[in-house]
Amino acid sequence: MSSKDDRATQAFLELEQMIDQLYTKPLSPKLYRRARREYKNVKRLQKVLRRRPDVILRRVDKGEGFYFGNKSILESKTEEYMNQTEAYEEITNDRCPLVDILHTTVAVLDYLLNKQAITKDRRDKLVPDVSKLELAH
Repeated sequence: MSSKDDRATQAFLELEQMIDQLYTKPLSPKLYRRARREYKNVKRLQKVLRRRPDVILRRVDKGEGFYFGNKSILESKTEEYMNQTEAYEEITNDRCPLVDILHTTVAVLDYLLNKQAITKDRRDKLVPDVSKLELAH
C-alpha cells in the first residue's frame, strides 16, 4: 500500500471514531427530559387517535402543523365554507376530474408535438407525473 492509502485509511478510522463518539454521547439531563416529554405526548396523541373515531387529524394548509378536532365540527365548518365561497365543488359521482384534466393536458401536448410547436423532449418534461398528481383543495 502507498502512503496515500495509509493516510486515507487513518483519516477514515478517525472519522469513524468521531462519529461513534457523537452518536453514543449521552444526552444532557435537560435535553433527555424534553425528549421523554415529547415522546410521551406523541404516544398519547396516537392512543387518542386510535381510540376515538370522532377525532380527526388534518394537515394545515398554510404552514407546518396539524389540526386535531371533532370530526362533525370540521365537516360542518367545511360545508359552511364551501357554501359561503362557492369556490369548491363536491365530487358526487364516481368520475374524477383529475383524470379529465390529465387526458386534456396530454392531448394538448400531443397536438403541439404533431404541429412541431414543441420537441419530444419538451413534451416528455411537460407531461404530468401521475404519482404526484392531486386535486387542489
